[in-house]
Amino acid sequence: MKKYTLLSVILTLFALSTVFVKGVSAETFVNPGVTYITDSDCQGAVNCTVRSLPGNTGSYTANDTITIVDIKTSSSSYRFYNTDLYAYGTAFPHDTSCYNASISGSLVTWEKVGGSTCPNVLSVQVVTNGWGSINITAKSGNLNYPEMFVLDNRSDNKVVLVWNISCSYAGMGCSRAHEWGSYILEKDDVLELGWGYQCYAWQLDPAGRGGFIAEKEESCSALPTCVTNLTPSSLTMEEGEVANLSASVTGVTNGAVEEVRFISSSTSLVTLNPLTDLNAPYTTNASAVAEGSAMVTAQVYMGGVVRCTDTTSLTVAPSTVAFCKVDVTVNPASVSQGDMTTASVFVNEIDPAGSVDRLELYSDNSEIASVGGSPAVITSSASESFLKQFPVTGNLVGVAGINARVYDSTYLVCESETPTFVNVTPALPWWQVIGGDVIVTGSIKSSIPSICAPNTCKPNLIIVDDVTKEDFGIAAYSSDLKLNSKPVSDVKWQTETEFKETGYNYRFFEKRIPEGFATPITSSVLSTSTLESGGVPYQGYYVFSYNGDWGDLTIDGGDIDIGSRRIVLYVKDASLFIKSKINLDDGLGFFIAIVDKDIRIDKAVGGLQESPDKLPDLEGIYFANRIFYTGEGSSQLHIRGSVAGLGYSSSGEEGFYESIVLQRDLDEANANTPAEIFEYAPDQILRIPSFVGVRQVRWAESNP
Repeated sequence: MKKYTLLSVILTLFALSTVFVKGVSAETFVNPGVTYITDSDCQGAVNCTVRSLPGNTGSYTANDTITIVDIKTSSSSYRFYNTDLYAYGTAFPHDTSCYNASISGSLVTWEKVGGSTCPNVLSVQVVTNGWGSINITAKSGNLNYPEMFVLDNRSDNKVVLVWNISCSYAGMGCSRAHEWGSYILEKDDVLELGWGYQCYAWQLDPAGRGGFIAEKEESCSALPTCVTNLTPSSLTMEEGEVANLSASVTGVTNGAVEEVRFISSSTSLVTLNPLTDLNAPYTTNASAVAEGSAMVTAQVYMGGVVRCTDTTSLTVAPSTVAFCKVDVTVNPASVSQGDMTTASVFVNEIDPAGSVDRLELYSDNSEIASVGGSPAVITSSASESFLKQFPVTGNLVGVAGINARVYDSTYLVCESETPTFVNVTPALPWWQVIGGDVIVTGSIKSSIPSICAPNTCKPNLIIVDDVTKEDFGIAAYSSDLKLNSKPVSDVKWQTETEFKETGYNYRFFEKRIPEGFATPITSSVLSTSTLESGGVPYQGYYVFSYNGDWGDLTIDGGDIDIGSRRIVLYVKDASLFIKSKINLDDGLGFFIAIVDKDIRIDKAVGGLQESPDKLPDLEGIYFANRIFYTGEGSSQLHIRGSVAGLGYSSSGEEGFYESIVLQRDLDEANANTPAEIFEYAPDQILRIPSFVGVRQVRWAESNP
């Protein structure tokens, strides 16, 4: 027979009527010794026999010692126990006003002794030896429940619990001197609480006022255990002071520590941060808020249950440190990604009764904006106001709050009431040249961001080709060079010089159109097929001319690959809109567009080209008598070749307009990526036909 031991039972009854047990509902005894159970006790039991319609008088001999007999009627169940096994004297009556049963060894006899008001016997349920029992002697308050036992061995994973409770205090809700109860419980209804091998826990009333825990030695695993020590065990702090508390956890068995939670008995006196720590060492910071005493408790959770605790006693004393006021301003309040702004901290109204010796300025999100030079050591007299300034760097696009704290040693004296916000905007768009010259009548400006560093991007105006690792160009300008403090190139070739007009404008090139060999364009749209396969060759070149009769000319119809074809395009009295990518075979193909007005690149032409592909978006030479526009797009524009803009006015004045207008903006990608790339293509220069213009190329070895 299985043996069970109940180590502790905590039971509170409330108006013992309907009882709710983990979803199982049963009614208490209508009369002492009588109960109605909604589920048959014999359901699934190994050592249980049901005798259906046995008659109101009869007997039954089992194959083992009988422990329990239930007489079932249409409305009630009457339970009788073998007092030879359960020696509880008269605590378990063997007869009622309706029925009587006698158990002796393996024999049971029953008899209906009541009149017509007692229902006929429908079945007799006989339970034989093999069910265990638990005898309990325990007290809790005014409740005394000396007799309780558990009947087990059902094959349906359930357990039957029976108890007898006496109540000596009517105010507890007891209606009689003795109350009886019986439940069928799920074995899986487990609540592990604190000690031993506890397997069952349930609630006896819907208000949740009571419950008891039964422990079973067999088929239960040992509970997790631990020991924690919260240090320091006691501490006196002053208002405004912050102290670190640490909980060490040792003696961990039968599981692992999931988390340690910290609880303040009074958050108006002491606040904690963090409230939960998942990793050792388990720590929290206690901040003294107001005078008084509070307890801080560390709770160690294993298996979702508190397994060990410890406490620290904190006493908060009035502050003896100085009073002060601190104000923070950030100017400018908006900064580009990678650039710096200045935070000014003004500390005043210092109470001369104390002193301050440390100022800290910090960002509530250092990934967005970080503060340099913090903490700063204050050397000013405690009674004097002072001003400190800190650099603030914008790292990522977003908004961060800048805060200040003033300390006297470890005591927090004052802090900024609200954060002062700094707005980090995307870096300004910038452009770059690969292996070629930049020649400008006026200023050269590229806003290379401060955040652009060699490990993330190439922080120069002119860089070398990734393949050749050479071909540095020269930056030549007549006014100014502004690169946001970045060098023009690794070799720093730059010159400030004056330029004179060359006379190479659209009228010069127009006069050189080969008469009778230029294919006229008779539509405002120049198609992909025309450029890829149309026209008549002249000295190995396909020449196209447009006279502006249909307004501006647009190249459209999908991406263009002219391969080894060599194309010369003249656009008179109109602007050229390019909505298609134009590519060619390097060293074989050639493309030049000579436009009387503007050249405008559509924003759809572009896209970031990563190594090793680096396929340009446009290839060739693009000459605009007025302005070259890169297009207001958010994708990078990569041109392999040459771009020229003369800025001519309608009256023929050169330099009247900006000659090249850079419009691309990559937003946050500006931090490490140029919006426009101009890659020098010597093969395009070498293939300029003689009938277009004078080509002067001189090769010489030099050592600048």
